[in-house]
Order: sequence, then structure tokens, then C-alpha cells
Amino acid sequence: MAKVVALIGGIGSGKTTVAGMFAARGAAVIDLDAVGHSILEKDYVIDALTLEFGPGILENGTISRPKLARAAFVNENSKETLNNITHPAILEEMKQHIQQSSLNHAVVVVEVTSGPATKAFLSWAHVIVAVHVDEDERLRRALSRGNLPVEEIKRRMTAQASENERLEIADFVVDGNASLPMLALQVTSLYKQLAV
Repeated sequence: MAKVVALIGGIGSGKTTVAGMFAARGAAVIDLDAVGHSILEKDYVIDALTLEFGPGILENGTISRPKLARAAFVNENSKETLNNITHPAILEEMKQHIQQSSLNHAVVVVEVTSGPATKAFLSWAHVIVAVHVDEDERLRRALSRGNLPVEEIKRRMTAQASENERLEIADFVVDGNASLPMLALQVTSLYKQLAV
């Protein structure tokens, strides 16, 4: 059985870069965000969300993510309802991806983009790896992408788990403040430990 890694880190931490480095060393990488998008195309998820949030979330028979976000992020109850519908579907799909990837990879890295930073939430993983980057640097990086205004980035940072919460549950910490060559060395070392 492959070693399953939950890769966590806040917005702008460089999780995707680290995931790419793991992939370059032979790990399978699963992007939980992409899994989340794919389940919105499943009929039973579309039916459940439409029943809960109304047909206004649909566009040409499919879920419009911006419309769903407007309907679901109204308050804590509606957000919880969304999570209760989507999280089980995402977990089920993710487990299938892990099972498939385990057939020919020693390490399977799941890039986790949202959800609470708790061992219970990540109980499906054998190992939790946190990418740690100073908050100012994360903000700078997220801004440099140019696709979100500073207020939105700060809002997302506040909504996410804190850096301390992530570090507390991590089995390994990758220093994302390091230069790319140093980051690559950290990932190589970690991959070797995990792939045994």
C-alpha cells in the first residue's frame, strides 16, 4: 500500500509547487480542488444541491460555481449544508483516486486546499506535511498572481486554518520560505523517507 500524504498550507504557501516537486520524484498527486470541481458534475450532487439551494444555481443544466457560492456562503448554516452535501462526495471520489494511484506509486500526495486543519478531518492520510511560509510572504505571493484583490486574499487567509493550527498537526514541515533549490532538497529528502 502506498504512503498517503495530506499536503496542507495556506493560500500563497506554494503547496502546488511542492506537489509538483513530489510528482517529479515519482509521487502521484491528487488535487482536492479539482476533485471538488468534478463532483459538481455528478447527477446526485446536482440534484441534492438544487433541492437545497434552488434551480438558480444552475446554468444550462450544470452547477454554476459562482452562483452556488453566492447561494451557499450566506451564513454558517448554508455553508454547513453545502459541506454536508459535497464533503462525503469529495471524500469518496478522493479515496477512489488514492486506490487507483496506489497501484503504481509508493507515495500518493493529496493537495488539500480547504477544510479544518485537524487530524480527524485528515484521518484518511498516513502522514500530514505542512508547507510553512510567513504570512507577509504568502500575501505577497498571492497578490503577485494578480487574480485576486488584497481584501479577498486577506479574507481567505482569515477564513483558513491558522499557521499554528497547521503546524500543530503536521508530521513533517517543509520550509516554503526557502529558495527553490533548497525547497527541492527538502522534498527529495522527505520523498525518500516516505517511499520506503
